[in-house]
Amino acid sequence: THPPHVLINISESAMNALLPRSTQDLIANGQVHLRRVYPRGTRIASGNLDPLKFWRAGSHFAALNWQEFDSGMQLNEPIFTGTSGWVLRPSALLGRQKSHKRVKLSLHIVGLSSR
Repeated sequence: THPPHVLINISESAMNALLPRSTQDLIANGQVHLRRVYPRGTRIASGNLDPLKFWRAGSHFAALNWQEFDSGMQLNEPIFTGTSGWVLRPSALLGRQKSHKRVKLSLHIVGLSSR
């Protein structure tokens, strides 16, 4: 067994091969070890991977290319803006009581323009 402070680096391709059949094992592993997902080697354009897919599977970090403000960065931006870079994970990913309660979310979107 490795010490809990070990950072496991795994490619997007390797994670995709494990998902979805190993999701529970990945979550359990993420409760003990830090895990960083990095883009597959064939991703030569500036596009980003989908960080939510990997965060939901217990990964702590998703390597994103800040040169492209695509959907991956647009998901990352509101989660971490105004924080010190760390956001508390949901209790199900922490190994605490699992909640299957659904929550209804409603939004009111207002557009503003300076023109």
